[in-house]
Amino acid sequence: MKCIKCNKDIPDTAKFCPYCQAATGLANGKPNGQSGLHVSNNLQPNATVPKNLDESGQFAGNNIPRNTDESGQFTRNNIPKNPNESGQFTGNNIPRNPDESGQFNYTNTMPVNNGTNFGGENTSGGTGASDVNDFSGSYGSTDGGGAVTGGETTVVKKVDRRPLIGILSAAAFILIVGVVCLLLFFFRPMKQLEDLLDDGNYAEAVDYINDGNFSGSDLTTVKSMLEDIYQQIYDDYYIETTDYETAKSDLETFEPLESEKLKESYTLYDERLDKLHTSRENYAQALTDWEEEDYASALTRLRAIDENVDKLYYDKAQEQIELVREDYKAHAFDEAEEHISYGEYSEAYTVLYNFKNSESEFKNDEDVMTECDERIAACLEEWIEKTGRK
Repeated sequence: MKCIKCNKDIPDTAKFCPYCQAATGLANGKPNGQSGLHVSNNLQPNATVPKNLDESGQFAGNNIPRNTDESGQFTRNNIPKNPNESGQFTGNNIPRNPDESGQFNYTNTMPVNNGTNFGGENTSGGTGASDVNDFSGSYGSTDGGGAVTGGETTVVKKVDRRPLIGILSAAAFILIVGVVCLLLFFFRPMKQLEDLLDDGNYAEAVDYINDGNFSGSDLTTVKSMLEDIYQQIYDDYYIETTDYETAKSDLETFEPLESEKLKESYTLYDERLDKLHTSRENYAQALTDWEEEDYASALTRLRAIDENVDKLYYDKAQEQIELVREDYKAHAFDEAEEHISYGEYSEAYTVLYNFKNSESEFKNDEDVMTECDERIAACLEEWIEKTGRK
């Protein structure tokens, strides 16, 4: 059987518990059934069984102690508070509110902020939470008889706020230094120049450079920045996103630069832009000459477009050259035929002769030259036949 006090196993014939000396039912001449009877919370070791038992040792009638049900069991809300490890209820430091079986469940563990300011997470060995008085504890679990076992209490000191103040001061210092560095970065001369160039304020940029804000190695950086601008102006005209007048005007804004090192780049890009413009003008005039049947001039202008200067229009010119050649040859032969049809043999002969000897465009084209010779021979033969002249 089990002792009704310490809940330990004892012999069925024992009158007193060999562990806590509590009397059993046999000591009072009563049956000792394992009914789990509980004694008053004020019983000490060797205490006797409470009064008001019937002959079987059960609480009966109106004599049942308060806060127990008819079987003598303590109900949920009326179980004596605060048992210690030996099953005795002492002090006010033990968790309250065991369940109906005498076990302390999860939600009824040590209350936070009670008389002694202990807090606990649970009675299964969890760590207690600190309360407003900075106490926290780790509590053990209860055994089968409701006794709290294991666990310990740890006192936590209040937090020293001085390190936090030091950290905040350091953070403020770093922030101030960062802001100062940022301001210096945005207001440094090179940054100012970058902003002027990016915004297209080229005249202001030139004045800023001429004011002597840069020297030594900084001039090399400035030169590179300006060359990027020159290249962009050139490229915009090259791909025809702007016209020549606009590109020339933008580029000439940099002509007043006083530094010889910077003027070298300006002069180079100014010459490149002019060569590109000449190439575009030749192409446009070649198309006009072609339309006006001045084939020789058209071919000359198209041939003048330099691949290294204007690759875009050089490729276009090569396509046009072949078309102009075909038109030129057809026009010369058609003109000669027209003169022959009117009996103008002399004029026809002159056109064919000039086409063969005066223009170098077809001298290396054997097929054209052969056809031209055949037409000249036919013209002379018909001329002699019609006029009788040799």
